[in-house]
Amino acid sequence: MELLNDEVVERWLVRLKPSSVKVYRFHLKKFLQFFGITAQDFLEEARKTLTMDLKQKAIQEEKLRSKINIYYNDLKKNGKAYNTARMAERVIKAFLKYNGISLASERRRGSKRYHREPLRKDQIKKIVEMAPSLRDKLLVILSFQTGMGIRELLNLNIGDIEIRDEIGVVWYVRDRSEFNAVAIFGKDTIDLLNKYLDWRRIQAEKFNKKLPRLNAKRKAKGKKPLKEIKITDKSPLFTGIRYFEAQRRLVDRTAQNMLRETVVKAELITFKEFDEKYNNRFNPYGFHSLRGAFSSVAEQHGMPISQIKMSMGQTIEYNGAYKSFITEERIATYKKVEPYLSIYSDVEELEQKTLKHGATIEELKEAVKEKDEEIEELKKLVIELGGRVDYITTLMKERIPDLDEVLSPDGEFIG
Repeated sequence: MELLNDEVVERWLVRLKPSSVKVYRFHLKKFLQFFGITAQDFLEEARKTLTMDLKQKAIQEEKLRSKINIYYNDLKKNGKAYNTARMAERVIKAFLKYNGISLASERRRGSKRYHREPLRKDQIKKIVEMAPSLRDKLLVILSFQTGMGIRELLNLNIGDIEIRDEIGVVWYVRDRSEFNAVAIFGKDTIDLLNKYLDWRRIQAEKFNKKLPRLNAKRKAKGKKPLKEIKITDKSPLFTGIRYFEAQRRLVDRTAQNMLRETVVKAELITFKEFDEKYNNRFNPYGFHSLRGAFSSVAEQHGMPISQIKMSMGQTIEYNGAYKSFITEERIATYKKVEPYLSIYSDVEELEQKTLKHGATIEELKEAVKEKDEEIEELKKLVIELGGRVDYITTLMKERIPDLDEVLSPDGEFIG
């Protein structure tokens, strides 16, 4: 039985990129073979939804989704990789969509909506420690300390970052709203940023030294020569790790997969839970959770809402765009909140210890300040009294010529 010998299938395949035709044809054929139907039979079943009322349409769409899920689960059961199963699902839905039948994703329906889990600072610290490379560690901590989204982070160039007085400043454009935004980050991120860029430069130097020998081999094989790696302000901040990816911008999918594997290593979730609870489609501890952690911590410790929104690239109140993007006041505000955003700071633990003694950190600081002022007043008083003693001693010497003979070196009378 020729499952794909159908004009509608060929019209669909012709519209695809030549490199994708073979893959799409393979997955659609395997799906039809699994159920023993032709492409025309499958389309006729799907097209019933176009003439049904809403209730019947929902039932029919559920049957189609169920059929696709049965095939998807069978692929996973037989040991196929997650990406292979997802690709097969996308191919089948793309075929239906081309023919006018759109199936809403199951996870978007209210009964299957997934919720992101809040992240604590100790959990974020563990994620950073478990991240496989300096690049990945920087990606995680920069997202947490600035509240930036993954798309904006991956679009950054090295020149978009500026260091001011041990505080980092990022200038970027919010991808969704095209809003010009400014984010600030602290010493944790600066340290990782410097280490990562130093590593990039060292790797580039190593590669450039090998380049003449590599190009000689490529020339002998008739291949194009490789270009020298140059790291400038216009270079992408986040790139691939290997030599041939050193100037390619990191893509969203790679970053998401990295974080997914890292949260498992950090023991926040297991691969089994990913499969059973989230159908391998959703990471409850993803970059959005890092943004949420930034927003919660910053607001809890006194950062103005307008500054939080500016950092996260969200639109701010009327005339907000005319306010100064970065001021000394905003940097000062961030410095106050920075200890709470630092994954290596024990400020919360210190606060708990001081609370046991009946005072907060701020109250203790105020008490120390008052004591310092009292000490300064006492110093002034001592100086003033010392001057008076000298004056009295001088007067006595004028009236009693032999005063030095009856006074000790300390100014006391010798009995």
